[in-house]
Amino acid sequence: LSPHSGRYRSRTGHAAMMNPAIYELGLLEADPRTELLKGYPFEVQHAVISSLVQFYYKITHANELVHVSTTSHVDYAMEAIGGAFALDISREGVQGIIIRATCVYENWLNSERRPGPMVRNKQRYIGVMFQHMSQMFINRSVSKSSGADGKVLLDDHEKLCDRILDVMLNFVREHGQELEDATWDNVLRVLLGMCDCLLSVSEADLDLASRLCPRLIKILLEVWVRSTTRTEDNWSHLQRLYSRWTHRMHAVSLWSNCCLQLTMCMLRLAFGPDEGQPHIFAEAPLRLPDDDLAYLWHRMLYIMGNPNAIKTPANHLAAIQGITAMIDAWLSVGSKPQAKGVKGKPSREPPRPPSANAVLDVFGEWLFEAATMHKASRDGAAEALGILCRVFRFRCPTPFDRTYSARFLRIVVQALESGQRDAIVSVLSNSVGLFSSSVEGARMLLPFFAAQIRQLLLTQTNYEEVSSRGCRTSCLRILGSMIGVVARLRAKVIKVPHVPKGFPLSSTSSSPSSTGGGGDDADDRDGGVSIPVSDVHSVLADVLLKTLTSESFPPNQQLILCNLSVLLWENVHAQPELSHTVIKAILWNIKEHVLDWEVEVTLSALQVLSSLTPLHESVDQGNKNTIPSVVNELCISIETGIENLLEMLKRSGRAGVGTVSGAGSSGGAPQTPRGTDAFSGTVSSSGTGVNAALPKGVADRARVVASMFETLRQWIYAASHILAVSDTIKNVLKTIEAALGRRSAFQEPDKANGGSASGGGSSGSGDTPAEFSAPPLPESVRDEAQVLLSCILYHTHTHDSRRVEEGMVRLSTLVHEDDEVAEIARALGCTAEEAKRRRVRYFMLDGSTIVTVVEHRRSDRTHHDDYARRKGDYATIIVRDVSGRYAWDCRVDYVLDEEMAPFMATKPAMPRVRSRCTSAFLAEQGGWMESARDAVAAEAQQSDVAERKDMLTESLSMFQDLFRVEGSQLGQNDSLSVFQGLLSWESNREKLTAGEARLATRGRSYTAPHALVRGDNGTATQEMVGVPYSRMLCNHLGLSSVGGRSTFAMLAYSQRTLRQIKFLDNQAERESYKIGVLFVDKDQHHQHDVLTNTHGTEAYERFIKRLGVSVRLDQHTGFMGGLRVPSDQNSNDHNGVCAPYFASHTYEVIFHVPTMMPSNPKETQQIHKKRHVGNDVVTVVWSENPFEYRTDMLTTQFNQVYIVLYPVAVPNTLSLYHVRIVLKSGVNVGAFGPLQDHMVVTEDVLPDLVRQTAVTAYRSVRSREDGYTTPYRARKALMDELASRCSVTSGMCEYYHTFFANEPTALEQK
Repeated sequence: LSPHSGRYRSRTGHAAMMNPAIYELGLLEADPRTELLKGYPFEVQHAVISSLVQFYYKITHANELVHVSTTSHVDYAMEAIGGAFALDISREGVQGIIIRATCVYENWLNSERRPGPMVRNKQRYIGVMFQHMSQMFINRSVSKSSGADGKVLLDDHEKLCDRILDVMLNFVREHGQELEDATWDNVLRVLLGMCDCLLSVSEADLDLASRLCPRLIKILLEVWVRSTTRTEDNWSHLQRLYSRWTHRMHAVSLWSNCCLQLTMCMLRLAFGPDEGQPHIFAEAPLRLPDDDLAYLWHRMLYIMGNPNAIKTPANHLAAIQGITAMIDAWLSVGSKPQAKGVKGKPSREPPRPPSANAVLDVFGEWLFEAATMHKASRDGAAEALGILCRVFRFRCPTPFDRTYSARFLRIVVQALESGQRDAIVSVLSNSVGLFSSSVEGARMLLPFFAAQIRQLLLTQTNYEEVSSRGCRTSCLRILGSMIGVVARLRAKVIKVPHVPKGFPLSSTSSSPSSTGGGGDDADDRDGGVSIPVSDVHSVLADVLLKTLTSESFPPNQQLILCNLSVLLWENVHAQPELSHTVIKAILWNIKEHVLDWEVEVTLSALQVLSSLTPLHESVDQGNKNTIPSVVNELCISIETGIENLLEMLKRSGRAGVGTVSGAGSSGGAPQTPRGTDAFSGTVSSSGTGVNAALPKGVADRARVVASMFETLRQWIYAASHILAVSDTIKNVLKTIEAALGRRSAFQEPDKANGGSASGGGSSGSGDTPAEFSAPPLPESVRDEAQVLLSCILYHTHTHDSRRVEEGMVRLSTLVHEDDEVAEIARALGCTAEEAKRRRVRYFMLDGSTIVTVVEHRRSDRTHHDDYARRKGDYATIIVRDVSGRYAWDCRVDYVLDEEMAPFMATKPAMPRVRSRCTSAFLAEQGGWMESARDAVAAEAQQSDVAERKDMLTESLSMFQDLFRVEGSQLGQNDSLSVFQGLLSWESNREKLTAGEARLATRGRSYTAPHALVRGDNGTATQEMVGVPYSRMLCNHLGLSSVGGRSTFAMLAYSQRTLRQIKFLDNQAERESYKIGVLFVDKDQHHQHDVLTNTHGTEAYERFIKRLGVSVRLDQHTGFMGGLRVPSDQNSNDHNGVCAPYFASHTYEVIFHVPTMMPSNPKETQQIHKKRHVGNDVVTVVWSENPFEYRTDMLTTQFNQVYIVLYPVAVPNTLSLYHVRIVLKSGVNVGAFGPLQDHMVVTEDVLPDLVRQTAVTAYRSVRSREDGYTTPYRARKALMDELASRCSVTSGMCEYYHTFFANEPTALEQK
């Protein structure tokens, strides 16, 4: 440095006085001529430096720098000021000098208050000032023996250094853009020398380096990034020196943080503004140019060299964790919600995640090496294994490089077999979803994972400290993904290099020399061992069954139960006997742990049992005793639960509350208002509100018992044939009576409360108080018991669940009194209201059943041909209760087969018992049948009734059955006479109506009770009054008897009554759900693309067909889910022709499938589709897209649960599907299943499991909504309200008068 040269030589020239490490490292060259005061005694140095620093401090603050007018003045001044930073800070007054010197330099760097020569040659003097201040960063070690004075001195030194670092950093942040490249080189090398001077030495407890390390490295990295230097020497110096500091944790962690921030900026650069972050450094944000950013990110990754060279295990772990954070950032691309543009459409194309191969190209070598360093750095090796597993389970559009796949498989096997618990746990914790990935040969890992999961979950040898809940959860999820893969592996064996440790190999396994057939796709190599797939399956089943008992963490218990359900679904047809083992285990655990398990776990176990009911045929095939044992064990558990409930209520002092007596004497008014719990008397506002006022333990136990009733009902619905077993039906009825508070009719007299056994009678609240005294059980339990009884009485053996359109679509009848009255009104030529007043009567039975009686008369039929088909006088009874609506047509029969009378007046009566005749009898009759046919044909030609040939042929068949009676004395002539009479009757059809003709020719039994009130010529002999047949029917049934009036009350004929009945009819009798189904094709990322799909892949179409029965919307009478067919088929609001629909006794579900709805090319958002699928709580997504489905693809606020299905391309296996369960952000729902996140299932069981999971998810969401109530309770509340508000209290005269009055009385019109 020449004082008069006016020029600074940064690379080869001499530098001013500085930290000696700078020139010792070869960063800058020192010039001894600049240290003019170095040879003087301290007192002289102190006096000179103190005086000049004080002088320049004053004139700088006063801005009176006119005296410093030449370069010599500035150089001399800086020689003195710079010398202040080298003074001994332990001397008195030195710290004050250094503080003032720092202030002078701060002003000269950051403001306009600087000498004139410095303004003209700013670049030169900036470097000089940085060099001077670097002298402060010389480590002054303080020993522990120096005591408090040494610590104080160290604190003072630290403060002075922090002050200088602030000055440097602030200058770079504010004026860095003004620096030239040469100045940047000087600044960077000064900082490098400062850092190395302190950080390269070993750490001590009391030293300046340990205190300044975080700030030094942070400032160095920030200044380096802001410089955007591309000088190769600078980067070489940085990499050479930084690797000397890796023994310090801060050096590693701050490098990781800096690289992560640069990575986030790179993500934004590469994938758009929705990804990453725009700036680096939060305190003073910096946005780098694109080319500089890419260069800096790449060079900064390698400044520390190979992380595996770090000797300190903790620091090595930190380095691998930094790499992990960067990789996770790359893999998370596309997971953030997109910014929306106009009309909710994304403003740009969504980003595609990078290829996993590209990530491995950058970090793979470090990770593969680190994963094998179990001895040198056990934790770092475990971390590397974890991130590698996450990379290889990543959904990637391109297959993994085979080199990477082979290395990965090898290190995973080594880790699982190493015995290193950290490595094993890391692999297991991060391999969820691995078996649904596209890693070639991953199936080879099945036995190794099975062996280690078995070891961890069952034996727990050497794993006590690490068998955390999270790791066990991962193991159970891996088991869930293995079930489907194992169930559908085409190869009968899996070829592995050796038998895994701890794997229970069966005798069927073979060595290479004895192996026959192909193995799994993992191994092309020779040698190894072939493990049967059945062995892996046995391990899975054994682990799940045993952990069901040993696991104590509730979410894991629920996961085990769901895995068992899927295991049974996948294997029950091939192994029917497995069902007995699984169901028995679940029942045993429910029975043994009902008091130990969390309530949600018990409810999940019962839900799983219910989910297995569709498999009842296979279950019965596996073991005939399984289903009866399910029913009997559930009955025992329910009775035990009821006893526990009563005991808990007794202890809580509530045993005398909530008893319910028999119905009152006038109309059966309800004991509790609508929405009120009968036990607690509190208003219920949600699905769990029926037990809300009870103590928590009691409420939870009530939920369990109620759920047991529901599960029992599901099994009875599915396998109703078990009710034919006397002991089974007795157990069920005794269980119901235990909940409804009745003595069992099957108990011994001495066990029935000291009295004789009495019949149970009918259900409901209409029993007399002597027979019925409800125990103080919560209403939810009583409700489920009543629903079960209704199930047994109403729905078992009355519907064919295999014929959806004829059975399960409608539990209630479509017959309604308004339709009946409409026919009568057309026949009578009056209004419907007038006809209803004449012929309809409403009653309330036991306060729980509405009985509507509609009177039909023969005289009405002459007014309308359609109505004339219904012959004679009869009554239609329409019954409404909490389970639904039912209709019966009732007439009185006085003689048998009266329709045969017109042509059989002189013949013997028909035999009462019809049976098939023997072949001998037919032989005895000879050819009378042939003669009869000839007579029929001849008569048809003569009577010109050829158009009736088909009907006569049918009649002939009927008579063939009619006369097949063993021992009949009818001869050939008698038979021919019968047919001749039939033909004569046919030719004279005007004597009978067309409706009667059809009845007669088809042989239907019919008797006309009108003969009582009509003459022989068919004319009326007297006028009917009121509703005589309704009156007679009700009296015959004992409903309108004097003794029965107390329970069979009249309902007022009023608008309120009719309105309440309409409300009741509109309330569903079972749960109804609507589920959305989306198809996402390859490269589809926008809502418009998805909603305009009109078809899917063949696999998708098969899935839709099996998801439910395709019903025509214009003919469907079940739940519509908002779908409708407009009158104009070309309407833009058209919802399609068909939709998948599924119904059972307990619920019905319709699926909103956009591919089955026509698209409107003029509508960008396809509103007619979106209004349905966008409002569904649960959405099933079939995705052919190789990337993860984005939940914000469909702009909606109502979708909360997504069941996403990805086809899995696995060689040598049948179709497999990876299931993801995704919840919308902020949504909190309970456990549902049986499908769980990351399960892999086969195509065979996919539709059934998806439907069940969607329904339980919907139910879980709905049950948490305010105001939710079950259909049973909703109908019961309406029934109670109708009974209390519309029942009529009347005397005997007024009561019976309603049957005789042609018009409603004033009493009925209240």
